[in-house]
Amino acid sequence: MYILFNRLIFDTEDLIVAQATDLGLHLHFAGDQNPVRIWCGEDEADAMLQELFAILQGQGMAAAPESRPEYDLDDDELAALDYASDAGYHWIARDKDGKIFCYQRQPEKVGSEYQDSHTPDPRRMDSSWFSEITFEGGPICIDYLLLDQ
Repeated sequence: MYILFNRLIFDTEDLIVAQATDLGLHLHFAGDQNPVRIWCGEDEADAMLQELFAILQGQGMAAAPESRPEYDLDDDELAALDYASDAGYHWIARDKDGKIFCYQRQPEKVGSEYQDSHTPDPRRMDSSWFSEITFEGGPICIDYLLLDQ
């Protein structure tokens, strides 16, 4: 879903991280190496971040977790994610049976598996990898996983 936010139109599904700093609001989007920066003061950036969060909550795309989940990925997992990202896959999800796949768009839960109609051939990953990614936890954006690595 596209939204208009502070003179910027973007697809909310592409937003990975929004961060308020003393230099302004930084928005990181899937597939982009550099963040979009909205230059402003720290107080204004905090207010804009809260406004954006409220918009995403209203769409059912955000929730206030107790803490940010930690993902401890080894070199093989990171390389596989990097390769998948370069091939156009942006989401990863584990089915209830333990199989894990990469998708081009955010998949939806259908019964005991995840599906994305825009991904005709989901990329299967080694089921023993990505132990932090669970069926119950839902899909994770690959760029988010690679962001701090």
